[in-house]
Amino acid sequence: MARKKRFPCGHRGLGKYCHRCDQREAAYQRKKKERQERQALLDASPIPLDDLPRHIQDKALAVMKDIARGRSWQEMGGKIIHANGRMVSIPLGDSYRILFERTKTKSLAPVKAMSHEAYNNVV
Repeated sequence: MARKKRFPCGHRGLGKYCHRCDQREAAYQRKKKERQERQALLDASPIPLDDLPRHIQDKALAVMKDIARGRSWQEMGGKIIHANGRMVSIPLGDSYRILFERTKTKSLAPVKAMSHEAYNNVV
């Protein structure tokens, strides 16, 4: 019967290295890679989304992708801001909105994603 040995990390077990620490390190590296990929995605966004909650960031990225692919803003519940006839507001849930500016070529360019409170001050 093999004897357990104590690894430098303090854990006990059989084998050449501590499998528990190895699994923990692999999980840490996987999460680190996911965070870096997400940050690269947010950095590539045409508007800053860092101050928004994660689920709103995801929704904003999806809306911008749909608009870029040619989906109509009316399908997504968008409305024209009549105070400025060139702006379109699309909801990102109950408490957040994303603003787009209508260009001369009738395409939409993202301007800002904001909370509903900040949106009320813009309108």
